Amino acid sequence: MSLVEFYLVRQYTSPVTNRHYVTKGKLIDWNGIDAHIEYISDETERINNQKNILELNKKLMISENLLQAVISHSGLFFLEYDVQKNCAMLDEKSQKELNLPRFVENYVETLIRKNIILSEFIEPFRKLHHDLKCGVREAEQTIRVLLPKLSRTSWVKICYTNIFDEKGTPIKEIGTGQNHDRYKELEEQFLISAKQMGITTWIYNIEKRQIHLNNNLQDNYGLKSIINNVPDSMIARKIIHPDDIETYRRMHEDIFNGGKNIEVILRIFSKNKQEYRREKISYTVVYDYLNNLIRAIGSGIDITEEFIDQTRYKEQINVISTFELNSIGSFRFNLTKIW
Repeated sequence: MSLVEFYLVRQYTSPVTNRHYVTKGKLIDWNGIDAHIEYISDETERINNQKNILELNKKLMISENLLQAVISHSGLFFLEYDVQKNCAMLDEKSQKELNLPRFVENYVETLIRKNIILSEFIEPFRKLHHDLKCGVREAEQTIRVLLPKLSRTSWVKICYTNIFDEKGTPIKEIGTGQNHDRYKELEEQFLISAKQMGITTWIYNIEKRQIHLNNNLQDNYGLKSIINNVPDSMIARKIIHPDDIETYRRMHEDIFNGGKNIEVILRIFSKNKQEYRREKISYTVVYDYLNNLIRAIGSGIDITEEFIDQTRYKEQINVISTFELNSIGSFRFNLTKIW
């Protein structure tokens, strides 16, 4: 007798042990005799894993929705960048204002090709992502970008945090972008005011030992916008007068040791004037809410002419004092007031 073979599958959960079993029954022709063979397997682990995965997916979906809500309320750009696939997933704000799809292949070069990254920031932008791929844990940069949908450019501060696998290899970058237009506007106003008063300013990143210079300082001292390994690099470049090196080092030691307001006088080489100029250097150290050192705001004012005038005045006083001691009589005559 020819018999069609088929499986009858049933799932059963024991009310006593709460374990899950799957039974598979099969009708067979066994040497001309109708027979039924049945298999029973314990599927508890598989079924529980499926339930856990479903529960986890629900929690992830809720977390993602909460994260998107927080990002939307904060006004930040947000992206996840898959290092291995070279693909970025953008949030709604980024998609809308950058006129890009949710998933962007070859993210860095796509932004450059579409002229979203302005020309002067292209190489720094490439370098930032290269450093992240090489294993830098965190990186940040302030760049100017084109917002096609708004038909204007904008200053954006971008911050990235790397996520690593168990071998320490970067697998994903979490990035945010914050509008910096108002900050840049205030910074420009401050720099103009400082320049009018003859004051130069800069920012010292204490953790990274980096100085961030504005354009005026770059031109005056012939330096790049970011100087690494400060104070050693400044000494190596012979920017600091040899006789003031120890004072310069002590100033940075005071910053590292928690000094809040520091002031020294240094001779600093000016590229424009091709000479060492005396400057009064002041630092104000900024702390975070945990009282950790973050950065120091530096300023400098050229006091060379003032120092020369003071030196000449002291010399004149010395001459007059010497003359009066060796004279029978002396007088002073003010030519401006005629008395």
